[in-house]
Amino acid sequence: MLRGFSSGLRSASRRIREFLPAEGWPKIGVIGRLFRTSAVPGCAIVLGDGEFNFPVMGMSQYQTELGALCNDPPSGAIRKRAALLVPEADKQNGGNIVFVQIDGKKVGHLSWEASFAFISALRAGGFGRAACGAIIVASRRPEKAETDCNFDVRLNATLPFRLLTP
Repeated sequence: MLRGFSSGLRSASRRIREFLPAEGWPKIGVIGRLFRTSAVPGCAIVLGDGEFNFPVMGMSQYQTELGALCNDPPSGAIRKRAALLVPEADKQNGGNIVFVQIDGKKVGHLSWEASFAFISALRAGGFGRAACGAIIVASRRPEKAETDCNFDVRLNATLPFRLLTP
């Protein structure tokens, strides 16, 4: 009887896995994996104004990544890229923060107020993350060597956030 139960459990597990995405689920026990209740929310598109004036914070920590994305640009060079805005739990401050990723690399985050507004818009639309246009602007630092650049990221977004289904 136990043999029939375990083979039935394995069969049910295989059938359930066919319908569920492999990534994005919280780390839960074996039994919990069988009873997932919702799918991973999709990706929205942020509708901006075309001005690329929305600021990204914390870029000083990601200058190396931004330099790699720009391939040693001249001063004043602007690179247009697609950015992914991904909410994550912030363990230090007990809230949520929205990280900005370009080509799979973190390059900064939204301010606390913008993160709150963005996460509220995501939840209202039933999304888990969103994509938007971004620019990376390179500028030379006069006090540094000729080849040393400072990079700034700006997003094509406005407050309040307007999200579209792709």
